[in-house]
Amino acid sequence: MVRRKARRWRVLYVPLTVAVVGLLAYWWRCDRDRVAWFQRCAQERNLRFSRHDLLDVPWRYGHCALLRIGHSIRVSNMVCGSHEAGLWVGFHQDCDVGLGAGRVGLRRCVALLETPNNVEAVCVPADATFRRAMPVDVSLGSLSFRSVTTQDEHTHALYARRHSAAQAARMGRLLEAVKGYPADWTWEVRTDVILAASLAAPREEKLAMLLDAVADVSRRLHAEPAPKERL
Repeated sequence: MVRRKARRWRVLYVPLTVAVVGLLAYWWRCDRDRVAWFQRCAQERNLRFSRHDLLDVPWRYGHCALLRIGHSIRVSNMVCGSHEAGLWVGFHQDCDVGLGAGRVGLRRCVALLETPNNVEAVCVPADATFRRAMPVDVSLGSLSFRSVTTQDEHTHALYARRHSAAQAARMGRLLEAVKGYPADWTWEVRTDVILAASLAAPREEKLAMLLDAVADVSRRLHAEPAPKERL
């Protein structure tokens, strides 16, 4: 009887061992391919890749409203380096929103470009589903951002600090610049940084899209205004 049980366990042990080894090999291969993709993305843009937070993001960019949302913030898969406009950074950010039974985890891709700007604004999707998933209003209110009425309220909600008529043209340029990108992306422009984030599944290619997007929006915001805009 004992020998029969031992034989039965050996019969089960072999396929289980094979299954575990197969899963580990699959995970290792996926991780290797993911790292190779990040390294290629970084090399194509003359950036550096690290699995870890090289810049202490919560401290360095703690003044950004979109990065203050949530708690227990973790940063991984960072690429960073020089761009002609300033420091160019992309990463994955994990955080928790809510407490207790209502606590949920969020993961998003973030890209930013450190460059001086003469406007401070946040542009977020107007979709109610997004607003429930990412409670931006509390964070924006704590930093003195106020809602601004725009012609694009059906797609975007715009918030600004110290909004004035002089900044209206720049706000319009920001909205025009972000229209060409996915409607579920969030944008923030501060005096020293332009930031874009996506709540969608943080695939590797999404980070590359965000990096190129912040560089493009920065270029468009700093382009020479048209004659009508100067008036």
